[in-house]
Amino acid sequence: MFIMLRLIFDTNIYSIIAKDKLSKETARKIKESDNLKIYGYKAIKEEIKDIPKSLKYGNQKYRTLLINLYSDLIKEQYPESQNIKKLSEIYYKEFKKLGGKRSFNDLKTDFEIVACASIHKLDLIISEDEKTLKGNIAIKAYREVNLRNLLRTPNFYNYEDLKKII
Repeated sequence: MFIMLRLIFDTNIYSIIAKDKLSKETARKIKESDNLKIYGYKAIKEEIKDIPKSLKYGNQKYRTLLINLYSDLIKEQYPESQNIKKLSEIYYKEFKKLGGKRSFNDLKTDFEIVACASIHKLDLIISEDEKTLKGNIAIKAYREVNLRNLLRTPNFYNYEDLKKII
């Protein structure tokens, strides 16, 4: 049976893929996979665009490398929307209620990524961010809010999990 996984990468995954010794092979496998469909989100691309133009990785401009990787891997980019922003704010209120200490500014993009994935019924979020996006309190907040709003919370995987899938 053929299963298509619909997923979104946290911004940090593009950096990890770019720095992976097997990055070209990993990117090729992701792009050619018949069972993965990678989605983007405008705020992720904006975070990549915020990388200083002067920063280099090897002999390449790091920002350009990541923008090209992002553009190469995603099949479709979701725009920012009022629904995504509102859901991310509700996640934050629940996060604070559960004892979370970080500011909304620190978590805004992370919570929007989860809101985007939840609203668009994506299966997985790939992230290495164990402290904010995948923190215990944050995950509990997503699950509580999504349950109340009849949304499915996506599963959270890391880069090593992704490499096993492909």
